[in-house]
Amino acid sequence: MIKKWPDEKFDEIQIVRGKERSNLDLLHQCAAHYSEHMGQIFYIAKQCLKNDYQSTSL
Repeated sequence: MIKKWPDEKFDEIQIVRGKERSNLDLLHQCAAHYSEHMGQIFYIAKQCLKNDYQSTSL
């Protein structure tokens, strides 16, 4: 569980596709990647539902 990681764990380096990346960098990349896909899903939903689409904005 990430909540239990010591601070040093975030600075550890992993090799991903031949490049060195810190665990913190990888977490940021995963979060950004997830949000991009959510935007795609909302876009498709809006296209499919047209006038029946309800915005997720507050």
